[in-house]
Amino acid sequence: MTTARSTATWSALRRLTLASLALAGPALAQDGVFEKVALRVAAVRPNGEVTIDRGVRDLVRAGDKVVLLPRDGGVIHGTVTAVEARTAIVELLDHNATVLPGVRGEVLVPRARRAAQRVTPAETPTPVPDEPPGDVPAGESPSATDEPRRAPNDDGWRTGMPLLAGSRPLRPSERAARITGRAYTTADLTHTLDTFTHSFARLGTDFEVENPSGHGGTLRVHTELSYLTETNQQTGADLRFYEVSYAHGGTRYEPMRWQVGRFLQNDMPEFGILDGGEWGYRLEDGQRFGASFGFLPELDEDMTTGKDLQLAAWWLWPDTIAERLTVGLGYQKTWHNLSPDRDLVVAKVRYLPLDGWDLAATTWVDVYYGGDQKGDGIGLTRARAHASRRWDDGSGLEFVYDHEEYVDQRRQELPQRIAPATLLDAHQDRLQMHAYLETDGGSRWFTRVTGWSDEENTGGTAELGVLADDLLLKGARSGVAGFLVQGPSSSLLGARIDHGGKLAGGRLDAIAEVALVHHDGFPSDSDDLIQYRLAGYWSTDVGSNWYLITYGDGTLWDKEFSFAAGLYLQRTF
Repeated sequence: MTTARSTATWSALRRLTLASLALAGPALAQDGVFEKVALRVAAVRPNGEVTIDRGVRDLVRAGDKVVLLPRDGGVIHGTVTAVEARTAIVELLDHNATVLPGVRGEVLVPRARRAAQRVTPAETPTPVPDEPPGDVPAGESPSATDEPRRAPNDDGWRTGMPLLAGSRPLRPSERAARITGRAYTTADLTHTLDTFTHSFARLGTDFEVENPSGHGGTLRVHTELSYLTETNQQTGADLRFYEVSYAHGGTRYEPMRWQVGRFLQNDMPEFGILDGGEWGYRLEDGQRFGASFGFLPELDEDMTTGKDLQLAAWWLWPDTIAERLTVGLGYQKTWHNLSPDRDLVVAKVRYLPLDGWDLAATTWVDVYYGGDQKGDGIGLTRARAHASRRWDDGSGLEFVYDHEEYVDQRRQELPQRIAPATLLDAHQDRLQMHAYLETDGGSRWFTRVTGWSDEENTGGTAELGVLADDLLLKGARSGVAGFLVQGPSSSLLGARIDHGGKLAGGRLDAIAEVALVHHDGFPSDSDDLIQYRLAGYWSTDVGSNWYLITYGDGTLWDKEFSFAAGLYLQRTF
């Protein structure tokens, strides 16, 4: 047992070292160069894409970086590929990442873009000629101590001065109280394997109140009424609160920040949702450190709390105030029913240069102290890393690595118990490469190759295709691709046609696939079959601040037919 554990420990250390050195750390806020625009996932699309509720009006553009923050603490990266007035399509770097509608996140918008929007010819201040004070005789100059007379509403701005030189930004406590957010409803009717178990209906609101008490804080609330089948197979309605919190500080005027309630931890979202309090402080050079204390709610449909107590601390370091390079280190200690449970160390780095490779990685390392199934030592429970580069002509290259294994803890995060042998050996490693080339004619050639391995099998996928503009409709992009998938017990060889563009006052995205499926170990007369798939998504504005997405997805193989149809309706305020 000791030898096996030692071998596993050194293996974990090697993976940790490679992941940290090659691409070290996840998405930290690049406050000096980028503005974080909060978002939610409105719909999950096929082929590793999602729709977010931010668009042109929020200054989002194709190529912007997106960070999704699921409730389990996993950080998922993506890139905006298409933008509409109120929504945008995001392609996830890891096409196998699991994302649910409603997941929160951030899109990094360059601050220079918002500044450029403000400086328009119509808004550029007109210089007011200096006039001598009325008490100075004509032909004489005022003394240096005299101030030039200002025209009505003149804020003192003169040619050559910075644009905002004559104004003082309002402090948070001086701003008027206001409410911003969204109300939404979504429903999905899913039929597969002769059951509608995966169908659901949700009605929710997600809003924040700025400066509600006149002290500059922010009240945040995200609640949802859901009707679905839970992991315990019971179907019914549940009222859930994903976030109810009050945050104060963390601005240029107040470097200390605190937050209480239920919320996803701010500087270290990898530690998950907390029912408790968090405190942080930012130094003048951009360094941040802090701590949190409270309970971790269970990540099921009921989100019950009170069993798992946690104490955490962290430190974030930027290379400069621009924060193009950031490094983070955090430690979390948990107790399950007041018994010591998990010791977790999270290390992360993010490198986001103006021109070059965007590098990011996160590692979750668990420390074990005997008495557990995994004995003494350390275990690399999770590692996620990516490297991406986008050139001026629109071409790009991306690499994604992911490692995951079960953590040995008393807290039960899965609906079923894990057998000891599975807990010790189960793991999965996945490496993905995505390359795309933009041609002078406006088309894009792309290829994506993925390889994976676990404790029993290996497999992978390969895809090659081309996208072209204005092929079927003006202003639309259409494409064709061939793909090969090798799974644990089956393989697919097929082709796909896809199309995306404006249609009937909205945007239509559709795909059609046909594939030959081969099942290993089946009788020869039933091991091969043809699989057909057709999916479509249509989104449009439906009035002031209203947005609608409708979708359908159907798959036919042999005599089995599965389908999903649904809608997402949202109003922002």
